[in-house]
Amino acid sequence: MIFSSREVVEWAQDSPDELDRKFVRLFSANRGARFDSLAGTLLERDNLAPWRDLLEECVSVYRRRQYRVAVPALLAILEGILSAGCGNSTRVKAIVERHLASAPHEEHDDLLWILWSAVDAFIGELFKRVQFSDSRPPVLNRHWILHGRDLQSASWSQSDSLRLFLAIDTASYMLSDEPV
Repeated sequence: MIFSSREVVEWAQDSPDELDRKFVRLFSANRGARFDSLAGTLLERDNLAPWRDLLEECVSVYRRRQYRVAVPALLAILEGILSAGCGNSTRVKAIVERHLASAPHEEHDDLLWILWSAVDAFIGELFKRVQFSDSRPPVLNRHWILHGRDLQSASWSQSDSLRLFLAIDTASYMLSDEPV
């Protein structure tokens, strides 16, 4: 939500490692001013109120550079905001797919459809079923993390935390009453 379409197009050309470096530089510049702005927005958003205390703690540990502590908590917040209002459903990918299907997409250029498409792609990777007997997934995987199977949590990074903060920002924005 905080990037211009030009930035998105330019960054889409970069390798994953270069994207990680750009994320970290962008959110660390000016003593973390962009992160502070993102954190302030998230902490003020009404539909994130049920998770505000946990979100405040995530912001605090992020600022102390304890990114690994933030990752599982941010996953829980992301899953919570996406599942809010969906009753007992625990199938987050299906919930996101329903939002995507109901988003207006005349000629696939509607902003809401584009945003839900991006969330769908991100959630598809994050929630991908990977057998615990398989090799460790190369990207964050909710099942491996929250079921205690990702024994290489030391690899959870600042950029992983930032991705989750940004995913929460995008999802909560789209599910809020704020105009797109």
